[in-house]
Amino acid sequence: MLWVSLNGKPADRIMLTRGEKPVGELTSFALKKSVKKSKHLLRNLNAWSVDIQVLRLAEAFGCEVVLVHESEENKDYKVRLSEFFGNGVKVDYGFGEQLALPLSYWN
Repeated sequence: MLWVSLNGKPADRIMLTRGEKPVGELTSFALKKSVKKSKHLLRNLNAWSVDIQVLRLAEAFGCEVVLVHESEENKDYKVRLSEFFGNGVKVDYGFGEQLALPLSYWN
């Protein structure tokens, strides 16, 4: 189950968690997610993936962009949410349905 936490703060920033684990942050402009390449990169697709529920929530919140920060190489990836939906590949590796977007689509 996906949880939304306002942490008693104004709703201009929403933290998303699955249980105790943070899965992203929503702002009025972007869905932000932090990853580690060695753990999160889908090697078979050379792609970053995001839970479809999270992407739909971002869309409903008015987000336009997905930002992924990869911490091992300190690299940032950016793509329009509409491009993620349009070019993403549905995958499910036992953590719920996700969309995976190959690195070639990211700026």
